[in-house]
Amino acid sequence: DCVDYAEKQLQVYNLFYKNMTAVVTDTEATMVSAGRLFVQHSIQNQGRTKWHGCVDHLLELVTGIAFVDSPETLGTMSACRSIVNFFNSSTQAMAKLVSKQQEGRAVKPIQDVATRWWSTYSMVERLIRLKTYLAILAEEGDLDINLRDDQWTIATNLKVLLQPFMIAQRLLEGESYVTVSLIPYIIYKIRKGLTSAINNEHSSEHVISTGRKMLQKFNETFGTGVEGTVAEDHLTEGPKRRPKGIPLLSLMASLLDPRMKGGATA
Repeated sequence: DCVDYAEKQLQVYNLFYKNMTAVVTDTEATMVSAGRLFVQHSIQNQGRTKWHGCVDHLLELVTGIAFVDSPETLGTMSACRSIVNFFNSSTQAMAKLVSKQQEGRAVKPIQDVATRWWSTYSMVERLIRLKTYLAILAEEGDLDINLRDDQWTIATNLKVLLQPFMIAQRLLEGESYVTVSLIPYIIYKIRKGLTSAINNEHSSEHVISTGRKMLQKFNETFGTGVEGTVAEDHLTEGPKRRPKGIPLLSLMASLLDPRMKGGATA
């Protein structure tokens, strides 16, 4: 049905598969099947259309590991959401929180959403920023729920692991510049960030444990980055027949992009 609808839209504008460089979809099972049909139909119609998995969706599969609580998180994610829900459900409590922030711009908690892969970082980062004011409200009896010291440590750890993904999200949301050629560099930076966090001697057990799970999922999706593999990973399949590696068109675009000169993607 997806392919049929898209092909009818092509007919409306008198376009053909030979005019289509690539089709980008999420990588839910139905869209994986649709992507393969697009390529098949393109070949049948003398086209060279490629199918790419949405980078945002593929990254979401990795950050989703940090979205849920695991035994080692000690219920931190649930506790963070409880704090956010408390303020979102009480205008009086929210007003008190805002009033405590005397310096700079007052901010409010941010709710994370499973389908927005950068929102967990935003929620954690904002709560850490509000930590002092939350403690004041708790001391004054206006906040019955707050993170324990060990949970604040875990929240800080999650911020470290998710920060490279947040940076990637900001780059990919750009509207005034080309983003497809930035994908190889973004993949490189995220892998480097995860690896550094895992190997840092000051990292906690939680960072190491969660970071390893995220890196494993990341490498399953985008390849390991080992020399000699980056240009060929796209020829193989990832889990559940999803696209794997960096799309060839993205690699070519990066090589041709002046912003990527000077060894930035080495």
